[in-house]
Amino acid sequence: MKAKWIYYPGDFELYLLNRIMEYRYERDAFIPPFWRLDRHYNSVRFDKSFILSKDQDIIIAVNKGTKFNIFLDNSAYVHEFKGVLHLNKGEHSLKIVLLNNEVVPSLFVSSDELVSDESWICTCNDHAFVNAASGEFDDINKSPSNFQLERKEIKPISINEKDNKVVIDFGKETMIYVQVINSKKPFRLYFGESLFEVLDFDDCELIYDFNEKNEITKMAKACRYIACYKEDYTKMRFFYEYKKHSFKPYFHSDDKLLNKIYEVSLYTLDLNTREFFLDGIKRDRWVWSGDAFQSNLMSYYSFFDFDVIKRTIIALLGKEPYKTHINHIMDYSLYWIWGYYDYLLYSGDKKFASTYYSKYKDFIEFVLGRCNSNGLLEGLPYDWVFVDWAGLNNVGEVAVEQMLLYKALMSAGEVARILGVKADEIRFINKANEIKVMIDKYFDEDKKAYLYTRINGELTDEILKYPNMFAILFDLCNEERKALLVDSVLLNKNVKEIPTPFMRFFEYETLLKMGKHELVLDEIKKYWGGMLQRGATSFWERYVEDEKEPECYSMYGRKYGKSLCHAWGASPLYLIGKYYIGLYPTSLGFKTFECHPRIDLLHNFEAILPLGNGKIEIKNYGNLFEIYFNHGECKLTINSKIYVLQKDRHYVIDTVKEKIL
Repeated sequence: MKAKWIYYPGDFELYLLNRIMEYRYERDAFIPPFWRLDRHYNSVRFDKSFILSKDQDIIIAVNKGTKFNIFLDNSAYVHEFKGVLHLNKGEHSLKIVLLNNEVVPSLFVSSDELVSDESWICTCNDHAFVNAASGEFDDINKSPSNFQLERKEIKPISINEKDNKVVIDFGKETMIYVQVINSKKPFRLYFGESLFEVLDFDDCELIYDFNEKNEITKMAKACRYIACYKEDYTKMRFFYEYKKHSFKPYFHSDDKLLNKIYEVSLYTLDLNTREFFLDGIKRDRWVWSGDAFQSNLMSYYSFFDFDVIKRTIIALLGKEPYKTHINHIMDYSLYWIWGYYDYLLYSGDKKFASTYYSKYKDFIEFVLGRCNSNGLLEGLPYDWVFVDWAGLNNVGEVAVEQMLLYKALMSAGEVARILGVKADEIRFINKANEIKVMIDKYFDEDKKAYLYTRINGELTDEILKYPNMFAILFDLCNEERKALLVDSVLLNKNVKEIPTPFMRFFEYETLLKMGKHELVLDEIKKYWGGMLQRGATSFWERYVEDEKEPECYSMYGRKYGKSLCHAWGASPLYLIGKYYIGLYPTSLGFKTFECHPRIDLLHNFEAILPLGNGKIEIKNYGNLFEIYFNHGECKLTINSKIYVLQKDRHYVIDTVKEKIL
């Protein structure tokens, strides 16, 4: 038995979220989030009844600053307490009540037979008990409130003078703390993701003013370059801040450009995988649900960081009562509902899904309560209907929102089915099918497309890719119409291109679903390769091919407002993993899974990817395909030949003779 720090479910995640929400600055101005931030419960009671087979000492610890009292066998323990209770063998009960207004009330109990774990029950004193939560905190000296990312010292690749300025170059995008050594006077450092930005002292997004001779920045800063006036330059040390991962993925092929795209995608996701999945490390440094939805999927095919995924899901929801959409964005609420199911599918973590199911259901009810008299979602005052950064007319009953609502409800029905909540399963699926009928009315036979929105009962005539790709992706129409939409909309050069990696994620997945693997591979190399040609060392929030420097770095009306390290820019990780390596779970947690490697397009390649808590290793060279996995059962398809493979065996397949050697 191993003791862990325990706390009320969701409290650590909310505490941590509040802490990192203090990190966004534009120059020297703090930028607070514009949505409600919920807090941990200040007072929590933990209960445990147990039997000891022998006399023993019970070590009890709480996090710093916590006031508490112990009720042993229903009597208050009022004597001076020095961290250890001596208990005789036999039956006992402990009730420990904690109070902390600053950090999460957390408890650590350790002995030969009694430890703090998720078998303890707790209450926020609302007369309802739930099982306590724990994380990776099993060190008595490191409570949840002490959580921090890893750090290591790094060196720049060059330090150069330009005009009257000193420019420090780290060679690639990074997240660093800067410590000045014996600076002689106060001075300002300037940070930039591009050389244009760091040399523009008037408009670069991030700065830091040093006032002490050995001061270190109060938080890590995102940059590739750092600059200061030559007269201010002093000795400095730099510390890279990062999230340590337990799994390291790998992909390498004969295509050098595709390898580079994969490598930079992995680094982009790595930089944005922190306490939570952030949207971007420079701006906004916030947790956005739509961004996190895609980060989850990318993580399933790369680091599969269970802790970050779960923390992000919990923190985004917050506490009841639910009064606004997540991040105030209608579509982001729907991605969250959908993503809850995805986590259950890829991880098989029914315990997590069950623990938060009542909150999940309540949030779905909130969303359904926002439907208008037609039973469709329409933006209310203070709602943000986003879809994409593309100057969209999101007034009225936007088709994409109804399609996402359909997908969210179908996903919720699957969650309910898996958890055995039959009534919810039936209700959610029936509601989804009602919406599906209404979605069909957005299709215009003459225009051969789903139209973008309906205002006051009238369809607009605007044709955009967004609703048409979701109609295919979510199986909202038959195969004949899907093929029609590919030709009439998705591959139609007269239809406006999608400018962001965020929505290209769905566009390319849709085309891959329709078998356009060769076309999408070319597009990936053109789009992400275009950023690499611009010198990108991490992938951007938005990329338009014909934009010139420095205009290509502007966004939101600011010269350098665009994030050059944005989580949704890493989508090739998902696309390559799911559609070219062809890996996909067919039952919870990869107990069974399929693999359809496109050796005709990847040719010679190697890959190591996660299977939840397991892994799969693949090699293809010439006509020999090798595969090993230590979890689940695999249905492998190569050149239309199907093989059913078992774990912990090394298979070598002759793909020409179509047999296992």
